[in-house]
Amino acid sequence: YMDKIGRFSSNEYNHFVASVSLFDGKFSIDWILELVNNKASQVLSMIEEAVRRGSLIEKRPAVFSFTDSNEQNKWRNFLTAEQKTKLRQTIADLLLSVIPEDDNAVVTVTPYLLRGTNIENCRRLLMIGNLHMKAFRHDVAMQCYIKILSDLYSLKGKEADFVFGETAIRYSK
Repeated sequence: YMDKIGRFSSNEYNHFVASVSLFDGKFSIDWILELVNNKASQVLSMIEEAVRRGSLIEKRPAVFSFTDSNEQNKWRNFLTAEQKTKLRQTIADLLLSVIPEDDNAVVTVTPYLLRGTNIENCRRLLMIGNLHMKAFRHDVAMQCYIKILSDLYSLKGKEADFVFGETAIRYSK
């Protein structure tokens, strides 16, 4: 395909585009590099190829999105449920790491956390729900709290009880 630096197989390309299809809306090249474990030159080559083929569009320098939701969903179907779960967790971790500087990340990370189900995910969702509440996005905060309460209702243990209790207090306010 490409020169030596940016060479990739069609499998690598398909996996790459499928992986970035899990981002909702716009995503930066920095986020892509965090998500996929490839060299920057290879990632740039694959992005260029995806733009050339009409899957991705460059919204502004170093920021991309899928051309439309049908194209994005087509690529999401390349991944197994297990791959999607793992990649979404990576995306959530990535977005959580930029939250202090970026209120958009709070909004962006919420759908990823609403899909998860473990105690760690619930703890993160509580933090995000509280940030939504502070930003007067009460309806989204309530979605976060309800998800936590339904996930933790049947779990036993100190940590689950603590997060459940904290959430119930927030939910009742």
